[in-house]
Amino acid sequence: SAALPPEANEASAFLAKPFELDEFESLVTRTLLGGEATPAERAAPTPAGTPSDLVHWVAFELKTPLAAARAHLQMLDRKVSASGPAAEGRHLDMVARQLEDLEQVIEKISDAARLAQGQLTLELQRVDLAEAAGAELATWREREPGYQFELEAGAEVAVRGDRRRLGQILGILIANAVRHGAPPRHVRVEVQTVGGAAELRVRDFGGGLSKAAEEKLERLRAVSGPAPLSAAGPGFGLFIASQLIRLHGGTLHAHSEPGTGTIFTASLPRAD
Repeated sequence: SAALPPEANEASAFLAKPFELDEFESLVTRTLLGGEATPAERAAPTPAGTPSDLVHWVAFELKTPLAAARAHLQMLDRKVSASGPAAEGRHLDMVARQLEDLEQVIEKISDAARLAQGQLTLELQRVDLAEAAGAELATWREREPGYQFELEAGAEVAVRGDRRRLGQILGILIANAVRHGAPPRHVRVEVQTVGGAAELRVRDFGGGLSKAAEEKLERLRAVSGPAPLSAAGPGFGLFIASQLIRLHGGTLHAHSEPGTGTIFTASLPRAD
């Protein structure tokens, strides 16, 4: 359920939406093998000794109050839509967008923990990288109407990857460009073939990448397997993007010049 129902304490286990399939499978396993554990203990992971375990537990625990808040907001929105003034409706829209942003933050926290533990898997299929980039940019044009989003792509550039995760990678890189860009408010996305690889580039026109961010990417590239969560630093975005690209068999590089902006390049193996 998206909210904690009164009868939840009578259930063997409870799982709050949204959730991943592997979380559901893990819950079923714990419920079958959990012995005398309470429903709450069976329904949620408990914080263990590693930072990744603790972060994953925090993300899980945040989902239930967030889902409940969204449910109550929807009920309030229906009441306001029926009889309330337009100004109140606009305030509710702002709260809804903020809850959506919070939900995305929670998903980032959960993804970062699963990546650090090597527990995130991909659903591989043939993906047209240019088409996926176009779909993601359409979302960003609606979200940030004050920005100019440009796509440069030639013929089909196909990769074998997880469509949703590739969109997530691009979304993280675009969000980074929007956050650090400067006038003109312009983000350019390029998709092309270079040798045997498919390259996805995201360019902003801001002040350039900080030295700390460059060092962070270098540390992440130096790790051959799943990077520890401590490598994420203050933000999870670039950590998640780099680790998702690694799972796809690719690499993430950044080139920056002071005053001219930054280009992030994700290099991925092309599909046969």
